[in-house]
Amino acid sequence: MNASSTRFVVVAAVMVLVLGARGLAMVGVRIVPIDIPGAIHTSAYGTNVSGQIVGAYSDSTGIRGFLKEGTTFAPIDMPGASDTYAHGINDNGQIVGFYRIGGTGWHSFLKEGTTFTPIDVPGASDTYAHGINDSGQIVGTYSGKSHDHGFLKEGTTFTPIDVPGATDTYAYGINGSGQIVGYCHIGSSGYHSFLKDGATFTPIEAPGADRTIVHGINDNGQIVGFYSDSNGNHGFVKDGTTFTRLDVPGASHTYAYGINTNGQVVGPYLDSTGSRSFVVGAEGYDHHHPREASN
Repeated sequence: MNASSTRFVVVAAVMVLVLGARGLAMVGVRIVPIDIPGAIHTSAYGTNVSGQIVGAYSDSTGIRGFLKEGTTFAPIDMPGASDTYAHGINDNGQIVGFYRIGGTGWHSFLKEGTTFTPIDVPGASDTYAHGINDSGQIVGTYSGKSHDHGFLKEGTTFTPIDVPGATDTYAYGINGSGQIVGYCHIGSSGYHSFLKDGATFTPIEAPGADRTIVHGINDNGQIVGFYSDSNGNHGFVKDGTTFTRLDVPGASHTYAYGINTNGQVVGPYLDSTGSRSFVVGAEGYDHHHPREASN
């Protein structure tokens, strides 16, 4: 399996695992579930200061992106695509994501109003746009001949992002200061996360975790993602040096993907009935350190 296939299997496994379900025990935490009416699966990935939420859902026609505004869901479909994922949204309402048309590989898009602009890293077999800041800078991942690389798109310029010593790098989020977060694969040591500030890469590891995967960062520098231990996967919010654990009550796995400047967090989770997505306010998550929290 090549690097591109490995990267997508890892990400798609999370997507499939956490998409869709019915029923949430509203206990202890002010969690609001997100379900597209009539959808088989729903997964939220990004949110902005206005509370707009983007993600993807599946129905009988395939996988479609969505924009949630209040109680209204609007589908996002790249024209001609068989599958569309909406992954990031900025405070201006610009949306980025990725799509595929049949078996031609994965391509990305920028959606502004009703206009879709394709995004493809030159020479890449696959391009995945994950995040966008208010300046229009876009981050994501592209597949090269043998490895995967992060990228930063500014205007028409693509700049590769590679963590030193890593075999593969995946860029997921960018804030207004140009700080970038994501994760990488380093040989036999597995997956690790990072914050890139200028030319400096700083590791991010949740205390006591077997694996830490970072997905988003807001303009306050708060970072979200998930970490794995012997009890499953747990979402987290990192504020400075403090990790706050985020578990949906009754869920076996919780994943945090996006955070806005109000501290609202979105992501998917899995419980005994299946899977679906959530949004939680800054005051809503349970303040436990990952090392100290019990299950």
